[in-house]
Amino acid sequence: MFVAGNTDRAIRRTARWGDGWLPASLPLPRLAAGGARLRAEAEEAGRDPARLSVATQLVVCLGRTQAEAEERFKASPVYEEWTTVGLSGIPLDGFLGANLIGTPEEVCRRVAAIEQAGVDHLAGLVFPGHTVDEVLDQMEEFSSTVLKQFPEPSRAGGTSR
Repeated sequence: MFVAGNTDRAIRRTARWGDGWLPASLPLPRLAAGGARLRAEAEEAGRDPARLSVATQLVVCLGRTQAEAEERFKASPVYEEWTTVGLSGIPLDGFLGANLIGTPEEVCRRVAAIEQAGVDHLAGLVFPGHTVDEVLDQMEEFSSTVLKQFPEPSRAGGTSR
């Protein structure tokens, strides 16, 4: 069971009972600090922190340039929804930087940084678009330009991260 949430309570619940923590759109310093806290709290609870995963929920929006990707995101229904509900109190620059919005090269750099921060899964990826075809095009481009740069680690021996 993955426990969703960006709060200390979500981290505590994961450390005690969960299999993984599922925060959404956190800046890298908060993501890394949350992962460290999760490991410390798991040890306190008598659990092996290496058996817990950290996944993250992110928006993915690719473009030929950073500006094009940002404009594509800002023109999407996802942006409209999140500015009225989900982004309240979060500066747009911080949100754009915490998510996978940019050129494929920039998004690869961000994925590598997210991995360095202790995240072992990308989950709940949101691909904004006005039509199913736009969403599918973004998913295909993400798969062919970004995901191929990050092969799945071996799960030999039945261990999990």
